[in-house]
Amino acid sequence: MTAASDVLATYHSPRRVFRRKLESTGDASSFMHLTVACLLLFVGQLPGLLRASSETPLEAPLEALAAGRFLGTMIVAPLALNLVAAVAAQILKTVGWNVTWRQSRVVLFWSLLAVSPWALPLGLAGTLSSAALGHQIVTIAVFLLFLLLWMYGLAQAVRQPSNQQTSIGID
Repeated sequence: MTAASDVLATYHSPRRVFRRKLESTGDASSFMHLTVACLLLFVGQLPGLLRASSETPLEAPLEALAAGRFLGTMIVAPLALNLVAAVAAQILKTVGWNVTWRQSRVVLFWSLLAVSPWALPLGLAGTLSSAALGHQIVTIAVFLLFLLLWMYGLAQAVRQPSNQQTSIGID
């Protein structure tokens, strides 16, 4: 299946999609999922940046805001998410769940990719000044959807045998 159809399938049958992703996704594919998710998140933030730069054009031009956001979204966020995946795998091992770092990364990155299309309408809705409360509610709902998908994926990872070693040997 293509990534777009897998994203849609994640909403109605997450366990099946996570099972397939855990069985077939390598490190390169997992990193590609993370990169595309971060890119979609960055593009979703552009309307808000445009609005912020138009409100204070002398203090923060659009180019500066976009460059900073790009650096944070495309460079810092992937590093932080790799750290989150490693810490989550170690915490789960501590409580007795056998989840490898690779499985944790696959699940976290796919969950992020599955919810990242919501960043596009969310970014547009954030530019409307009259819908601040509605924007916050939708943001919380999308975050909760991300957490739910991540938990589904981790539960599926626990059920699967972890016979693959990670590339740097952290298990």
